[in-house]
Amino acid sequence: VSPTDLTGTVDDIATAKNILLKATSTQLQTAERNVRDFFLAPAGDVNATIKDIAAAVSSGSVLTLGTILSAVGLSVPLPSGVPGLPDLASLGLLRFNFYFGSNASKPGATLQSFDVTIVMTAPWTIIGQIVVRTLSFSVSMITDGNGNRAFSGIVQGAISLKNFNFGLVVPVNIPNRTLQLLLPEVTIGGAQVADLFGFVKAQSSALPAITDTSGAVQQKAQLANALAQAEKNARQYKLMRDFLVQSPDGVANTNKALADIVASGQLLTIGTFVDSLGLATFTSATLDPKIAGLPAFSAFGIAQADFIFTAASGTTSAFSTLSSFSIAIMSTQQWSITSGLVIPYFGFSIGMTTDSYGARSFSGSIAGSILLLNKYTLGAYVPFNFPNRKLEFFVPKMLVDGADVATFFGIDTFPTINIPEVTAGLDDFSVNQTIISLTKAKIAAKSAARRAAKSFLLTSYSDLQRLSTTIASLPAVPIGSIVDALNIPGFTSSMLNPGVQGLPNFAAFALANFKVEFLTANSSSLVSGLKYLTVSVMSTQPWNVIGTLNVPYFAFTITVQRKTDLFGAYLPAYAFSGSVTGTITLGSYVFAAYVPFNIPGEKMSLLMPDLTYQNVDVMQLLGLPRTITFPTQDFPNVDPALLANASSTFISQLQADASNVEAQMRPRNSADLAAQTLAIRSSLDAAITAGKLMTIGAALNEIGINGFNSNQLSPGVSSLPALGGMAFPLLDVALNGTTLLSASLGMVSTVPW
Repeated sequence: VSPTDLTGTVDDIATAKNILLKATSTQLQTAERNVRDFFLAPAGDVNATIKDIAAAVSSGSVLTLGTILSAVGLSVPLPSGVPGLPDLASLGLLRFNFYFGSNASKPGATLQSFDVTIVMTAPWTIIGQIVVRTLSFSVSMITDGNGNRAFSGIVQGAISLKNFNFGLVVPVNIPNRTLQLLLPEVTIGGAQVADLFGFVKAQSSALPAITDTSGAVQQKAQLANALAQAEKNARQYKLMRDFLVQSPDGVANTNKALADIVASGQLLTIGTFVDSLGLATFTSATLDPKIAGLPAFSAFGIAQADFIFTAASGTTSAFSTLSSFSIAIMSTQQWSITSGLVIPYFGFSIGMTTDSYGARSFSGSIAGSILLLNKYTLGAYVPFNFPNRKLEFFVPKMLVDGADVATFFGIDTFPTINIPEVTAGLDDFSVNQTIISLTKAKIAAKSAARRAAKSFLLTSYSDLQRLSTTIASLPAVPIGSIVDALNIPGFTSSMLNPGVQGLPNFAAFALANFKVEFLTANSSSLVSGLKYLTVSVMSTQPWNVIGTLNVPYFAFTITVQRKTDLFGAYLPAYAFSGSVTGTITLGSYVFAAYVPFNIPGEKMSLLMPDLTYQNVDVMQLLGLPRTITFPTQDFPNVDPALLANASSTFISQLQADASNVEAQMRPRNSADLAAQTLAIRSSLDAAITAGKLMTIGAALNEIGINGFNSNQLSPGVSSLPALGGMAFPLLDVALNGTTLLSASLGMVSTVPW
C-alpha cells in the first residue's frame, strides 16, 4: 500500500500501516501453518491426497512430462522403476504462467514475470525406507521498475523415514522465508521442548517497522513491546527451571513421556534415520557403545532444524546466502555417567547469525536435568557465546510456608533482566523508561520478599524448632551428596564435617544458587573470559557457636564480577563481593544479621523487628534519614551513561514519594502525638514479650559476664535513664573493604525515663 493511499493524521496513518503489516504477517503465518499441517498429516491422509493426484493424472486433469513428450512425438527414455531415482514421466505441471508488458527501452512486449509449479504425482523411494511421499517445485521471476530481474523458487515435500513422517521446505531467494525440516511439534506437559530446554532459534529479518509515527506514540509502543518481551522471557525462564528440577517421580514421568513420543513417531531419532537407510552393516545398534559413562547416541532426537537465507543481490551475489540457522538435538533416554550421577534428559542447540556487516557469530546452549544418588535433582543451563545469558544450576524450589526459602536469605532467584535483548532497536528515551519500569517491578518484588524474609528470620523463639525441622526436610541438594555422586576416589562427604566445636557441618550445606556468565568470544579468541560468577549456599542444620549462642539457619553468597572502566569496557581484573544472612539466637532472644561485603549501597545490619505506625517506619518518623539505592548490579549489560540517567530519575521519584508520606504522617497536634506514642509503646512491649527485641540489659544477662549484668546499667539516679532498658531497632554499617564509610545506630527506650 502506497503512503499516498492513506489519509488522516500521522498517528492514524501509522495505525493503519501497523494493521496492514500485522495482516501480512498473519497471512504468511497461516500459509506456513497450512503447509505444515499438510506435510505432517497422518500417512493415511497424505496417501489419500497422492491417490487423488494419481486419479487426476489418469483422467487427464494434470499434464505430466510423459504426456507432453508423447504428444510431441519424442521418444525420450525417462527412468522409471530405477532404484534411487524418481519417475520423471509422472512429474505434473500444476501452474504455468507468463506475463508480458511494454518496456520503453525495447520495442514490443517483453517478459515481465513468470511462475511455474511442478508436482511429483508418484512416491519416490530414495534408499531403504526413505520415501518422498509428495514433492512440489516452484520457480518464478519478477522485473522491477528499473528492469532488474530477480529469480526465486521453493521446493516443498513430505518425506517418511521408516515410521517417521516430516516435511521439507527449501526457499530460494525468498526474503523472510526459512529452510525448514517441518518436524512435529514435540510437547511435554503442554509446553514445547524448545522452551523447556531453552533452544536457540534462527533469527529472520523482521517485517518493516513503522518509523513515521509521532515521537510519543513511537516511544509508548516501544516501551510496551520491551516490557512484554521481558515478561515473556521471565515466563520461559520459569518454565525451563521448573521442568529441569522436577522431583524423582516427575523425572520418571518425563522419561516415560519421551519414550511414548518416540514410539508414536513424533520425534525423529538418529537411530530411526540410520535404520531407514537399510544398510546391513550400519544400524541403530551400532550407535549404542554400551560403555559405562557414554550415552546411547541412537536415542538422540532432532527437535529443530531451521536455516534462513538472504535473498540474492544482483550486484553482490547471484545466489542467496545463509544468514542464520539453528539445530537442536535432545536425548530420549537417560544417561548414566556414574552409579550416583544420572542425566535423565537433556537437549543442546547450536545457531549462527549474521550482522548487518556480514560478520557471522555462533552460539548455542545445553540444558538438562541431573539426578544425584537417585534422590536429588538439579537442573543445568549452559549457554556458550550467548550475550548476556548466564550458565546456571537450578535447584528445586524449597518452600517454607508457601514461599521460596532462598528469597528469605536475600538470594537473587529472580531471572536476569537482559536489557539489550528486550530493548534492541529502541531509542535512548525508551531504553531509559524500560529500565525504570523494570527496576520498579523488581524492587517491588524484592521488597515483598524482604518483608517476608524479616518475618521468617525474626520468627518467635517458640516457632524456631518448627522452621528448623521444615528446612531439614526440604528437597535441597546437599554439597555432601554432590561430592558422593561424583564418586571421586579418596574424597567423600565425611571429609566436609570437621567435627570441631564451634564449626558447622559443611557437608549439610545445600546449593541454593549458581550462575556464571562469560564474555562474548571475539575473532582473536575462541574461548571467552569470565564475566560474572555467583554462588549461594544455605545451611540445613542448626549450628551451635558457643554456649547459648546458636545459628538455627543461615546462607552466604559469593560473587565475582569483571571490572569495567569509565566507558563500560571490561578490564582484566575482578571485583569480589558477597553476603551472609541468618537467624541468631541468644538464649530465648531471636534476632538476625545481614553482613554484605563490597556490595555498593548495601550495609551490614542487625535485623530487628519493624516498628511501624500506620505502615510507616517509626525510625523515619523520628528523623532517621532514609537511604535509597539503585540496583546497578541488576543491569550489568547496559551503557553506563543510560544507567546513570535512569538511576538519577528513579531515586528522585522515590525520595519525593517518601517525603510526601512522612510529611503526611507527622503529628499535627497533641492527640496525634499521643496516638503515635501509644502505638509505639505497644509495638515495643509485644516485641520484647515475643523475644524479638532484646535490650542491652537482657543481652548482658544472657551472655553471663561474671560480675557484670543489667543491674550495673541502671544507675538509679534521678534524671538518668535505665541504660539496660535501651534496645537497638536499627544498626547499619557501610564498609569499603575495611574502611568505614557510614554507620547508623537507632536506639529506643523500652521503659519510661
